[in-house]
Amino acid sequence: MSNDNKGANPFVVGFFGLLAGLAGGVLLAPMSGKETREEMVHKIRDIFGIYSTEYKEKFEKIRGILQQRLLALKKTGATIDSEKYMLVVDEVVTDFKSDVNTTKEGFEKLSKYLKKDWDKVKKALA
Repeated sequence: MSNDNKGANPFVVGFFGLLAGLAGGVLLAPMSGKETREEMVHKIRDIFGIYSTEYKEKFEKIRGILQQRLLALKKTGATIDSEKYMLVVDEVVTDFKSDVNTTKEGFEKLSKYLKKDWDKVKKALA
């Protein structure tokens, strides 16, 4: 029998590369871990009106889906510029409107916070 698998799936490798890049970015970030966590709590309270583990998990899930879509785009060979990134953010946030109970203003804030991450994402995708 022949083994046609000549290595790891490029999507999996890319995904772990992105995660490693994001982890490295967090570790080398100008803010301490405590400050980063406080900022995340502030964002979640601002978006959902309250902070809970449930909302933190939803925020992280949405951010994770965004990362997966960007990796899938990159895998197709598409160039990801800020305009395309903003469109993907809007698509992901729209997809979650039925899953997350928040106001229209909350979704606008969620989109705003994700869009502010463009510089971090650009570095991770490079």
